[in-house]
Amino acid sequence: MGLDNIDAIIADVEFFSICNDEQIKLLAFSSERRHYSAREIIAKDNIGVDGAYIINQGTVLINDDQELDKKSYFISGPNKLVGERSLLLNRPLRSTIIASDNVDALFVPHKAFFKLLRQYPEIAALIVKRVEASLDNYLRSLDSFR
Repeated sequence: MGLDNIDAIIADVEFFSICNDEQIKLLAFSSERRHYSAREIIAKDNIGVDGAYIINQGTVLINDDQELDKKSYFISGPNKLVGERSLLLNRPLRSTIIASDNVDALFVPHKAFFKLLRQYPEIAALIVKRVEASLDNYLRSLDSFR
């Protein structure tokens, strides 16, 4: 897969829509294409993952092992980001990610994303706004239980 294809994959992910072409190229240069066979474990809970995955083709099963009811759900490509928190936080995953079928993914390293944030503080400010909005929405949803 050429660098132009990697650029296009990253650019098509909503999370990275705040990045311009130059910023996308910086991420693409550091990203790595990975292939997984059906039933292969991509990432395991409580194991540090130093980045996020863009599912380009295929489907992954996410097992939220930390939840009491152990919720599971599927995410199918193309252009679906898995492990967004691993881009922002240097913490172990709270889920296990398993390839449901053959998966073509792009791994975006945490270090590359943080380098981008240091070079472009306006991107960091936009990420902060997104996190605040997400947290605000979450807290509003809890209000209905009061």
